[in-house]
Amino acid sequence: MEILEMKLLSVSDLSARWSYTRAGIHKLIKGEDFPPPAAEIGRKKQKVYSEESIRHYEENKPWLFDENEKQRRQRLFLLLRTRKEETKGTQGLLEKLLERWARSWVGKS
Repeated sequence: MEILEMKLLSVSDLSARWSYTRAGIHKLIKGEDFPPPAAEIGRKKQKVYSEESIRHYEENKPWLFDENEKQRRQRLFLLLRTRKEETKGTQGLLEKLLERWARSWVGKS
């Protein structure tokens, strides 16, 4: 019988490893590029991840380990989201104005 040895990491382990709270880790897990769990323990409630897949995930992600990098990244996302919402609001206003203008011309032809 061959025994496979694999180091597994829980959400608590990842929180200790990175500059994130457990809630922050759960947000990261929802991301498309986060590795799938290697196993689910205890009625499928606790997911664990292979250390190898986590190391691969960590590549080129300095914000996982550095609080300053994490805050810079969060500010950038907030700025982008704010800009997107501003643009969305402007787009909605333009659409309403064009719709009104189009309705005003229907009866004039």
